Amino acid sequence: MADNPVRYGFRAVKSRYGGGNIPIEEAFIPTATSFDVAAGAQNVFLGEGDPLVQLSTGGATLAVGAEGTDSTTILGVVQGIKQYLDTSTGTMTAKGPGIPSDLAWGTDLAKQSIVYYTPIESCIWAIQVDDVVTATTEAAYQAFVGENCRFINTGAVGQTRAFPKLDIATHATTNTFPFKIVGVSKTAGNQDFAGANVELYVISNGTIASRNAILGI
Repeated sequence: MADNPVRYGFRAVKSRYGGGNIPIEEAFIPTATSFDVAAGAQNVFLGEGDPLVQLSTGGATLAVGAEGTDSTTILGVVQGIKQYLDTSTGTMTAKGPGIPSDLAWGTDLAKQSIVYYTPIESCIWAIQVDDVVTATTEAAYQAFVGENCRFINTGAVGQTRAFPKLDIATHATTNTFPFKIVGVSKTAGNQDFAGANVELYVISNGTIASRNAILGI
């Protein structure tokens, strides 16, 4: 069979707690924030499907996964762009593919870069795995349900997005990992379990979610 089609990043499947609506909130991105993948894509856009980490400034930025030192206060997943400064026109915009890296808006809060996001603890998320060797059958993937896992930004040099995926080789019972695997996607685009882009369902783990953290940041 052919590989499963690529679907970008984290995608909300349904509310984790049974509610009918998925919450949407806002977060600002600090001025001149750089979005980079360690040993990979540099100066990428921050956009829909990207995970966010909470910062001590009150703002947020692209979360880091297994490609670096895991972000431990994951805030949520970007669902859209509210505004950012288009430096070529001097006006505010929300056009895609996302907020540019290193965008300086200074101290004028009216020019803040702002994203819409869904809190990480509120949903069951769909995300594709990053390799084709850790598991090659549906039964093998089912055996991972209940285990914890890291994610990884896989964007390569020259790409313009971070391409977060589930770092499936890290599946384990380790309680510091940010996600728990809760299912295998049954969608029509998730049929080749020996190929690339197998999709699993995950939830955030306990105090790894920013709003569940016991300590402040």
